[in-house]
Amino acid sequence: MPGIAMLRHGIFVFPNVEEDEECLDIYHIPPIEPGLLGSIRLVGRLNLPKPASGGNYSVIQCCAAPNPIKDGSFPTYVPSSIPFIDSPENALILFKIMVDSDDSFVEFTMVVHRRALLDLLPPDSELGHEPYFEAAWEEWGPDRTHWFEVGDGAHCKTNVNGQRYVFSDATNTCGSPNVTLLDFNPFNVKRATKVQHKSVLRNPVFDYPLECRLPYTTVLSKEKHSYDGVMINDSAIIAKVYTFTLHLCCKR
Repeated sequence: MPGIAMLRHGIFVFPNVEEDEECLDIYHIPPIEPGLLGSIRLVGRLNLPKPASGGNYSVIQCCAAPNPIKDGSFPTYVPSSIPFIDSPENALILFKIMVDSDDSFVEFTMVVHRRALLDLLPPDSELGHEPYFEAAWEEWGPDRTHWFEVGDGAHCKTNVNGQRYVFSDATNTCGSPNVTLLDFNPFNVKRATKVQHKSVLRNPVFDYPLECRLPYTTVLSKEKHSYDGVMINDSAIIAKVYTFTLHLCCKR
């Protein structure tokens, strides 16, 4: 999984795990004339929740699909037979986060819409011309993100496409009996009868509980198998079925 994610053409988010920073940095790549050298510019800094004393963010990786294209059109690989597809700017970004604390570590995932981060930026005409803005976690995070703990075995094999987040628990001895899909599309959430509007993540690696107010609805697979991994694209979920072989050894 890469260390950056494109927000749109010319703008990307970079997880910064340097001590005393621990944030999501947003950079702008300005257009340059042929033959000239240019440089990227920091335009925004979104602080992450501070770990408890002695803890730190050791690894943050991220991914998103589909990726934005320069002219804002949909990717050419999308077949015309698909009537609806999520806009790249409305797609989720999945962050896989590892927090070290007292000789152990805890893994989390965090999801946020690309559009939610883009809406925090100043107008295009001001990008790179003013000092970068900085926002505390309490200002930008709780309403725009949802966190999940991986350390208990859930969400071990994860993936995102559009506004859907899919996972299976592959840490079980025989895999996970279900594939779980979380749909963060606000129109689907509005129509759903059962919605997770708010949750609170409590873990001692943080000094305080993390409130998550980005709503979603849940879909479970009807068929139960021993799933050992899962992938998702625009129109399908591919789950790897767990298999094992028993070897018998005869001692002569």
